[in-house]
Order: sequence, then C-alpha cells, then structure tokens
Amino acid sequence: MTFRLASLEATYPTPVVIDVPASGGPERQECTLHFRLLEADRARELALESDAAYLVAAIGGWDHVGDADGEPLECTEANVSMLAAIPYFARAAIGAHARFQAGLPGKTSAQSPAAGAGEAQGATT
Repeated sequence: MTFRLASLEATYPTPVVIDVPASGGPERQECTLHFRLLEADRARELALESDAAYLVAAIGGWDHVGDADGEPLECTEANVSMLAAIPYFARAAIGAHARFQAGLPGKTSAQSPAAGAGEAQGATT
C-alpha cells in the first residue's frame, strides 16, 4: 500500500469520550470532534500557548456537543475557547487530538477514560 499525504485543509470526525464529574462518580459522555491536522511545530507552539489556542486550531467542527440545557452548541472559536477552559473537556479533547495526530487507533487511556478516542473515521472538507 502506498503512503498518501493527508490534507491539512480537511477535518476528520473523531469520537471522544469525556468523563464529566457527577455526584455518583464520573459520567461518561461522548461527542464527535472534527479534528484538523496541525503541522508538528505549530502544534507544539499552540500547546505551549494555551489549551484554548490549541483546541481552536485543532477543532474544525463537532457533533453531539450541547449547552447546559442540552441544546446544540455551535462550533465557534468562542465556544471552543469556553470548553477549553473546562479541565475535563480540555484533557479529553487534547488527548484525543494527540492520538489522532500520531496516527494511533482510537482507544481510551488506561489511566483515565477521559482521554477519549482518537481514530479518524473519515475526512470532511
């Protein structure tokens, strides 16, 4: 099989599992984040800048992300930044994107299910 370059302009729907704090222990919630590939140097720069900067660059869309009332939340820079300020969301999304960037199959971390899943299931443009 021939290696083919992936498009930096495309987004790749990737399932992510997030452990949300709840009174009886963490509640597993899922969404699909549409990840962009980031050039390695840029990804390192953004990671050092802030979680919000990294995720704004990495997320090009999403499915099954809602506000506190469960209403669909539009994928905007402001909303990505708002979610990036929530530690359990940021940890899950950044972990999933790191595995996606590395070409690793999606799976939950042995350390914590909050890390999410990182397999790209198909590109969208």
